[in-house]
Amino acid sequence: SEEVYEFRIQGLEIEGQGLYLVTTIVDRSEERHRERLLRALLREVSHRSKNLLAIIQSIALQTARYSVTLDMFLNKFRGRLYSLSQSQDLITDSSWRGAYFYELVRQQTEKYLPENAHLVRVSGDNVLLTPNASLHLGLALHELIVNAVSHGSLVKNGRAIAVTCHRMQVNGQDSLEIRWDEGLSRASDRLESSQTEEMLKANFGSTVLERVVPASVNGKARYHITADRISYSLVFPIDHISE
Repeated sequence: SEEVYEFRIQGLEIEGQGLYLVTTIVDRSEERHRERLLRALLREVSHRSKNLLAIIQSIALQTARYSVTLDMFLNKFRGRLYSLSQSQDLITDSSWRGAYFYELVRQQTEKYLPENAHLVRVSGDNVLLTPNASLHLGLALHELIVNAVSHGSLVKNGRAIAVTCHRMQVNGQDSLEIRWDEGLSRASDRLESSQTEEMLKANFGSTVLERVVPASVNGKARYHITADRISYSLVFPIDHISE
């Protein structure tokens, strides 16, 4: 069933000898296989492009909702688009299989810590995330590192952010837990009031972390801010991980 042949039959008249039939058989199996593969790839590109455009549209709408000026919108929107493009590069490099967790963290954080990469320490299982999980987790990491750099304590206190990834069982189901643990050590760096916490959480970053990302991977998230610590955890089923 995988073999395709083309039969060409042509009449040929030779003077003084009569009419002959010349039959040529051409094996088109490999050519047809390449055509089917190309069509499948084009359909996949179209599908992924539509998904990516839907994500971008959602980011644009939510960013606009939490931006009071055009400059604020452009600044945040550009950062989030950059985050998506970085994750998409990893997915493309892997022939659309996804992105490895360690590489995803490094790529999403190194832009904001060019001379202090040691301040983000990654440990645990270096799993290959699916394309969908890679894009959304990359967006969550982007929000977390931007918040860490924005509130100014990360470089000053010198305490590394711990980012971990572990396989676990949740209600008998194989799952993955991603954790971000950022400590604020000096009194001058601490979040000194609930008003500051509300300011940090009442923005699109909180919406991404607590709603958009977990919903996209069928998981649950917890974003917690205290006087001396910022933590984020995301747990989602293993079927959103590429083996």
